[in-house]
Amino acid sequence: MVQLQELSEFCDTGQVTRLFHNFLKKGILVIDDDPTFRDLIRTVGQALKLPVTTVASLEEMPSFAALKDYDIAIIDFNLERFCGVEIAEYVDVFFKSLPVLIISGENLDPTPASRWPSCIKKFVHKSFGPYAILQRSMKLWNDEQDSRLGKGKPITDASGYSN
Repeated sequence: MVQLQELSEFCDTGQVTRLFHNFLKKGILVIDDDPTFRDLIRTVGQALKLPVTTVASLEEMPSFAALKDYDIAIIDFNLERFCGVEIAEYVDVFFKSLPVLIISGENLDPTPASRWPSCIKKFVHKSFGPYAILQRSMKLWNDEQDSRLGKGKPITDASGYSN
């Protein structure tokens, strides 16, 4: 895990916020039923000046449609009522442009990823820590937007509206 001093020095450079805020509209949604992890990722997000919203489950959201209000979703693989991949299956149908990063504290074999919904772009083990997870989500977001621009498509938010 990144030392707090390293994180602070990296935050002070402004590299992370510049990279991410060029495109960000509504922020990062984290769905994880572990309250300690939610607190950690929220704290690291605040240190990086990133808009991070955390919820324990879909039930805490106003509606499933509220997923469209976020630019990227980080979803735990093992939630109490749903598997993160099950949530991603619905995201794939209703909000195809919302990239999803799956996380887990368990030793998962990411090879079934070829059968995962196309909105799942990455898998990151929780042992990498919240900083690395947020960093990978930022890179994923920027890569997705660069890919859209390279194909001549406008940059869009999760609901498909372009800016």
